[in-house]
This record gives sequence, C-alpha cells and structure tokens, in this order.
Amino acid sequence: MRKGVIDATKFRTTLYAQKLQLTTEEYEKLENHFRDPTNPLKIRYFDFNEEIERIFTDKDLEKNPTRSLSAFKAPSILDPKSQLSATEEDELNVCM
Repeated sequence: MRKGVIDATKFRTTLYAQKLQLTTEEYEKLENHFRDPTNPLKIRYFDFNEEIERIFTDKDLEKNPTRSLSAFKAPSILDPKSQLSATEEDELNVCM
C-alpha cells in the first residue's frame, strides 16, 4: 500500500473498468513501459498517473496561475520497427 506500484493484473483490470479500449498488444506495451524493474509482477502506477497528469497540466500550477503551458508532446513507447514504411503509409492513405 502507498508504494506507488500495483499488481499487473489489477492495473489491467482498472484500465478495463475505465473502458479504455486497447488491443492486447497495446496493453502489454503499456504494462511493459511502466513495469517495476525490481518486481516484474508490479506496475509503477504512481509514475503512470504522473505521466497522464502531465498531459493536462503542470505540477504546482496553482502557485503560478498566469504561467502558460507548453503543448504536450507524447513520448513514444512504440517499437520503431513497427512503424509503416513510405509505401505502406501511401497505401493506408489510399484506403482512408
């Protein structure tokens, strides 16, 4: 309790309960990104929440309410080998 980590199964169950619709592979990538290096059965839930919060606001913004926020740039946890080639990107655009 209050360690900042939770069981991997509880993490996934919590995301399911929030109706977060991800594929099994996406769930696995998310879990692997936040997996506790000291205990692979645990997920760093505190770090996950902190990263989600950074999308919407900065910490301690109430102490400086006139500060302008910068645009959020999402970090990529995707495998670069999983990206589309230029030909595949063109085919995708044609399909869409």
